[in-house]
Amino acid sequence: MNKPLYLGLLLVMAVGGCADNSGRAAVHGLVKLDDKPLASGSISFYPVQGAVAGSAIVDGKYSIPADKGAVVGTNRVQISAYGPTGRMYQEPSGEMSEERAQLVPASYNTQTTLQYEVEPGKNKCDFDLKTN
Repeated sequence: MNKPLYLGLLLVMAVGGCADNSGRAAVHGLVKLDDKPLASGSISFYPVQGAVAGSAIVDGKYSIPADKGAVVGTNRVQISAYGPTGRMYQEPSGEMSEERAQLVPASYNTQTTLQYEVEPGKNKCDFDLKTN
Protein backbone atom coordinates (compact mmCIF):
# COMPACT_ATOMS: atom_id res chain seq x y z
CA MET A 1 0.00 0.00 0.00
CA ASN A 2 1.43 3.41 -0.87
CA LYS A 3 2.18 5.78 1.99
CA PRO A 4 -0.29 8.64 1.11
CA LEU A 5 -3.21 6.18 0.75
CA TYR A 6 -2.28 4.46 4.03
CA LEU A 7 -2.08 7.82 5.87
CA GLY A 8 -5.42 8.85 4.35
CA LEU A 9 -7.11 5.67 5.61
CA LEU A 10 -5.66 6.23 9.09
CA LEU A 11 -7.01 9.79 9.10
CA VAL A 12 -10.50 8.63 8.06
CA MET A 13 -10.48 5.95 10.77
CA ALA A 14 -9.31 8.45 13.41
CA VAL A 15 -11.95 11.05 12.49
CA GLY A 16 -14.65 8.39 12.29
CA GLY A 17 -13.68 7.20 15.76
CA CYS A 18 -14.42 10.65 17.18
CA ALA A 19 -18.03 10.67 16.00
CA ASP A 20 -20.84 9.64 18.34
CA ASN A 21 -21.81 6.25 16.99
CA SER A 22 -23.68 5.24 20.14
CA GLY A 23 -27.06 5.88 18.56
CA ARG A 24 -28.08 7.80 21.70
CA ALA A 25 -29.12 11.40 22.08
CA ALA A 26 -29.63 13.86 24.92
CA VAL A 27 -33.24 14.50 25.96
CA HIS A 28 -34.57 17.08 28.40
CA GLY A 29 -37.86 18.76 29.09
CA LEU A 30 -40.64 19.68 31.45
CA VAL A 31 -43.35 17.36 32.75
CA LYS A 32 -46.61 18.87 34.00
CA LEU A 33 -49.57 17.13 35.59
CA ASP A 34 -52.81 19.10 35.38
CA ASP A 35 -50.91 22.26 34.35
CA LYS A 36 -48.46 22.14 37.30
CA PRO A 37 -44.84 20.91 37.18
CA LEU A 38 -44.68 17.32 38.48
CA ALA A 39 -42.97 17.68 41.88
CA SER A 40 -41.10 14.38 41.64
CA GLY A 41 -41.25 11.21 39.62
CA SER A 42 -39.44 9.34 36.88
CA ILE A 43 -39.43 9.21 33.10
CA SER A 44 -38.23 6.35 30.87
CA PHE A 45 -37.72 6.15 27.11
CA TYR A 46 -38.18 2.62 25.69
CA PRO A 47 -36.87 2.26 22.12
CA VAL A 48 -38.12 -0.36 19.67
CA GLN A 49 -34.64 -1.89 19.95
CA GLY A 50 -31.90 -1.01 22.40
CA ALA A 51 -31.42 0.00 26.00
CA VAL A 52 -33.89 1.98 28.08
CA ALA A 53 -32.92 5.52 29.13
CA GLY A 54 -34.41 7.31 32.08
CA SER A 55 -34.17 10.12 34.58
CA ALA A 56 -35.65 11.44 37.77
CA ILE A 57 -38.14 14.28 37.48
CA VAL A 58 -37.59 17.10 39.99
CA ASP A 59 -39.81 20.19 40.04
CA GLY A 60 -41.13 19.11 36.63
CA LYS A 61 -37.70 19.00 34.99
CA TYR A 62 -35.71 16.05 33.69
CA SER A 63 -32.47 15.72 31.76
CA ILE A 64 -30.76 12.70 30.23
CA PRO A 65 -27.21 13.33 28.91
CA ALA A 66 -26.22 11.97 25.50
CA ASP A 67 -23.88 9.27 26.88
CA LYS A 68 -26.86 7.74 28.74
CA GLY A 69 -29.46 9.20 26.39
CA ALA A 70 -32.45 7.81 24.61
CA VAL A 71 -31.89 5.66 21.53
CA VAL A 72 -32.42 7.63 18.30
CA GLY A 73 -35.76 6.69 16.72
CA THR A 74 -39.24 6.03 18.06
CA ASN A 75 -39.45 5.59 21.84
CA ARG A 76 -42.38 4.67 24.03
CA VAL A 77 -42.37 7.00 27.07
CA GLN A 78 -43.45 6.08 30.60
CA ILE A 79 -43.90 8.64 33.38
CA SER A 80 -44.51 7.69 37.01
CA ALA A 81 -44.95 9.57 40.27
CA TYR A 82 -46.08 8.35 43.66
CA GLY A 83 -47.64 10.44 46.39
CA PRO A 84 -49.43 10.08 49.72
CA THR A 85 -53.11 9.07 49.72
CA GLY A 86 -53.81 10.35 53.22
CA ARG A 87 -54.50 6.82 54.47
CA MET A 88 -52.35 5.03 57.02
CA TYR A 89 -51.56 1.32 57.22
CA GLN A 90 -49.80 -0.90 59.71
CA GLU A 91 -46.45 -2.40 58.74
CA PRO A 92 -45.69 -6.02 59.75
CA SER A 93 -43.41 -4.51 62.41
CA GLY A 94 -46.43 -2.76 63.94
CA GLU A 95 -45.27 0.68 62.80
CA MET A 96 -47.83 2.91 61.06
CA SER A 97 -46.96 4.21 57.58
CA GLU A 98 -48.68 6.50 55.13
CA GLU A 99 -50.00 4.79 52.00
CA ARG A 100 -48.58 6.00 48.68
CA ALA A 101 -50.21 5.57 45.27
CA GLN A 102 -49.47 6.28 41.61
CA LEU A 103 -50.44 9.90 40.81
CA VAL A 104 -50.08 9.61 37.04
CA PRO A 105 -52.82 7.83 35.04
CA ALA A 106 -51.94 4.40 33.62
CA SER A 107 -52.21 5.76 30.06
CA TYR A 108 -48.91 7.57 30.75
CA ASN A 109 -47.07 4.72 32.52
CA THR A 110 -48.05 1.01 32.71
CA GLN A 111 -50.38 1.36 29.70
CA THR A 112 -48.62 4.31 28.09
CA THR A 113 -49.78 5.81 24.83
CA LEU A 114 -46.94 8.38 24.83
CA GLN A 115 -44.32 8.23 22.08
CA TYR A 116 -41.44 10.49 21.13
CA GLU A 117 -39.23 10.46 18.04
CA VAL A 118 -35.66 11.02 19.32
CA GLU A 119 -33.44 12.80 16.81
CA PRO A 120 -29.62 12.82 16.80
CA GLY A 121 -28.21 15.63 18.95
CA LYS A 122 -30.19 17.41 21.66
CA ASN A 123 -33.94 16.93 22.06
CA LYS A 124 -36.44 19.00 24.06
CA CYS A 125 -39.51 16.97 24.90
CA ASP A 126 -42.20 18.41 27.18
CA PHE A 127 -45.27 16.54 28.44
CA ASP A 128 -48.50 18.10 29.71
CA LEU A 129 -50.36 15.21 31.34
CA LYS A 130 -53.99 15.29 32.49
CA THR A 131 -55.62 13.17 35.19
CA ASN A 132 -59.14 13.36 33.71
